[in-house]
Amino acid sequence: MLSLTLLRKLSPESSAADLPNSATAVAEDLASSATERRHRFRDHPQIEPAGDLAALKDKPLALLFEDADCRACDALHDGHLANSAVREALERFHLVRLDADSQDSVIAPDGSPTTPSALAASLGLSYTAPVSCSFFDGGREIARIESMLYRYHFIGLLEYVGQGHYARYPDSPFDSINAKTAELTATGEDVSIADE
Repeated sequence: MLSLTLLRKLSPESSAADLPNSATAVAEDLASSATERRHRFRDHPQIEPAGDLAALKDKPLALLFEDADCRACDALHDGHLANSAVREALERFHLVRLDADSQDSVIAPDGSPTTPSALAASLGLSYTAPVSCSFFDGGREIARIESMLYRYHFIGLLEYVGQGHYARYPDSPFDSINAKTAELTATGEDVSIADE
């Protein structure tokens, strides 16, 4: 999997003459990434073992896909998943992590036998890094994250599924997040969507 760390953006002042240097930089990044440590799956007190995902019916399922090349997964674990407000929002979920490259047997949220790799493919996940997390309720995918969000939006998405806001705002989780933001600002509360 190509990591985002391998990509470099040319500055607006760049010209065609800079392209060979950029290609050299990418080649250097590729060479150095081959010797870098691969991602190791980390423990988290709320991550439950994978197995029969269809049996987890008493609350929604947050399905986190990681793989050995996930360079942003440590940032997810050190940032959002370590945050007390995120952990509180996750209490409404079964949080299960799957290795997106694994061929182990699992039961999908819809009850069909599969593997984590095949489940990721059947969901049409475009990539697993920096973050890919699907949210299911009643065996049906409700929402998905395929990028790193600001914590405010990440929590908003957890609330969207975990508190059932998708029934009121079926078109987009951001409709729910915008309504929450409007309510908070109407009471005079300062809302910062950027992480500190």
